[in-house]
Amino acid sequence: MMRTHGVMAFGVGLVLILAGMFWGSFVVGVPYPDPTPLQQADYQMHMAITERLLLVGGFMSFVLAPLLRVFRRWRQRKDNTQ
Repeated sequence: MMRTHGVMAFGVGLVLILAGMFWGSFVVGVPYPDPTPLQQADYQMHMAITERLLLVGGFMSFVLAPLLRVFRRWRQRKDNTQ
């Protein structure tokens, strides 16, 4: 069961990265040339969502998943030596 945690973290991270790319491309898009304050606030809110999705997805895929794999190998070695 522990083996699947790293794979699941990597997969969920990739899905979040793809969701962030989609959100940034199709929802946020190109900023308005001369935005009203409401349009600027809306753009900033959607850009913050995009940044969070990319940040969390990148962390899960490229930091958490490898750490889970290293921890699993370390635990297997510890269990085998006893």
